[in-house]
Amino acid sequence: MDKVYQLGRKFGLDRVQLTYRSLIRMSTFIIGIFIILAWIASLFTNSKTSSRFSILAGQDYYEAEKQLYELLSKQSDSKEHWRLLVDLRSLYKGRLPAELSTAQNTFESQQSGFNSKPYFTAQSFMDFLGTAENPPPEALKVRYLYRVSGGKNSAILFNSYPQPEIKFELVLASLGKIPYSQTLKILDELIAAGYDNEDVRKLTIRCLTIIKDKSEIAKRLADPEWQKYADSHLLYSYHFAEKNYGKMLYYLTLSQYQGYSWQVLTICLVAGFGWAFFLVHLGAGWSWPKRDFALVLVALVLGALSAILTLFVVELQHKWIDYANQEKTLIYNLAYCILGIGLREEFCKMLLFVPLLLFLKNEHSDCKILIFSSLVGLGFAIEENFGYLTRADGHPAALMARFMTANFLHMLLTGYICYHLTIAIQRKGKHWDNFTNSFIKMVVVHGVYDFLLIDGSMVSQGMDFFAMMLYIWIAMQYMRLMLYTSPPSHRYVSLTRVFTLVLAISFGLCLFIFSLEIGVILAVKASIMAIVGNVIFAYMFYYVFNEVVH
Repeated sequence: MDKVYQLGRKFGLDRVQLTYRSLIRMSTFIIGIFIILAWIASLFTNSKTSSRFSILAGQDYYEAEKQLYELLSKQSDSKEHWRLLVDLRSLYKGRLPAELSTAQNTFESQQSGFNSKPYFTAQSFMDFLGTAENPPPEALKVRYLYRVSGGKNSAILFNSYPQPEIKFELVLASLGKIPYSQTLKILDELIAAGYDNEDVRKLTIRCLTIIKDKSEIAKRLADPEWQKYADSHLLYSYHFAEKNYGKMLYYLTLSQYQGYSWQVLTICLVAGFGWAFFLVHLGAGWSWPKRDFALVLVALVLGALSAILTLFVVELQHKWIDYANQEKTLIYNLAYCILGIGLREEFCKMLLFVPLLLFLKNEHSDCKILIFSSLVGLGFAIEENFGYLTRADGHPAALMARFMTANFLHMLLTGYICYHLTIAIQRKGKHWDNFTNSFIKMVVVHGVYDFLLIDGSMVSQGMDFFAMMLYIWIAMQYMRLMLYTSPPSHRYVSLTRVFTLVLAISFGLCLFIFSLEIGVILAVKASIMAIVGNVIFAYMFYYVFNEVVH
């Protein structure tokens, strides 16, 4: 009688009945604990983040504008919140106030993105902007004009307002909507005119990073006054242009961890290790030797490193094919998603899996081989999630969507490929054909899945629905392979219960952390649809587990 069996008997796990009621009760209890903790934390904090006001505006614009008014009445120099107030207000359709009536023939208003009425009237809104200390009132009003026009006739605004403060505000509002080379030219003119400060220089560096002007970057970096504003993104672009690939890879790695918050790191790591816990449980890993648990961490780290390597390949690939200047046709986007995204990511993950072959080449358990192969894909997904969630401001819906899709998809794609690679090395012969077929199949599946989700014409026609169908089809094949290869040992805790536990903890933690940013009620409301969608996906797993639930 092994230790696991003894432990199971001690706690009576062999007598626990799996029921829908117990699963719902367990999930509700776990998520409820996190919500209660978030509510207690909210008693000691008062979140005033931009994310909070933006999400509140989508649910109750009147209340969002009212709370911004209350905050700015006390903090009239809060640049971030003044700009947010202007940007949210500009989404309303309606006549411009009399103060700006001369511009009515030039600018058009755009359709409102909100349902509820605003807190300010048109004139009282403009009067309130007049109380701003930083940015200046006139700069905010011109920003409002630019936003209301949807960016049309921006040249008229830039020529009509030569004041540096106003022109810089227009630069911020138009960032990404006009060519970055034009933005850089305007910023250099501001600096030459004496409007030279930290904000201007940081934005100049950001433009240089995007434009990747080799000579201009080298010129700025030669000046000590500019060097202190150079971040890792600029430095890796510079060294890539100089073909210093060693330094480029160093700064590329640093750039991946630039701007992460502890909230995003915590959520990604907990969700990732939750999946790792599930895989180990599925493979009856609690009786594995200690060395194998060390390999679990090694596999995750190798997967994370493969994500860094993939970024390096992206830079090389984009340079070789001149990606920025290619016409993005339907056929080109499909070919790029398969031969670009799918091929490079799966190849890099497979390449970083190779060190594990030293330990797995003599492994007789097919399930263990599949699990370690999948862990490399999971490590890649964890690292990739850092960047996605940082760009999404840690929104819970973004994490919940990626928990059930991207995390598992990378696990299964890499699991399939590296499993068949290991089997081919062990058994040779026709198994090399199986590996080749699996590699090509997973690269195509990866590419088509991404194509259906990121190509504008596919998304606009609702074709992203078929991406979910493709995901479900390949996920069910993978789970059946995993269950087929798993050892026929008795599980004292069912896969269904462990999967539900991991799901509840990950979602509960996500809600807790996001609640600290925007408040409990808003976080719950923002997460409801994501939770419903993931429950539907979870049913697929429960179906494949084929466990009796009373």
